[in-house]
Amino acid sequence: MAQKHVTKLTIHGQQYEVEEVPILKMDEKISTYELADGTTLTVRTVVTNIYRAIGQHNEQGEPIYVVRSNSIPSLAGVPDSLREE
Repeated sequence: MAQKHVTKLTIHGQQYEVEEVPILKMDEKISTYELADGTTLTVRTVVTNIYRAIGQHNEQGEPIYVVRSNSIPSLAGVPDSLREE
């Protein structure tokens, strides 16, 4: 069994002791947004780390997780009226 990686994270000014939970499988989806200005934007969220707060649970008794991620935006369509000539 792998050794546990315990660390502390500060979230909204409060410090929590957390344990990193290894990711075994990923299925990253791309979200598409049609904006009011006619632009179509796609965003892919890439999760880099997942942590479980030690000794912390929500109102239903479930463990609390912290997800660290990066968002990768891409323009899928831009109206000609917004393009610079």
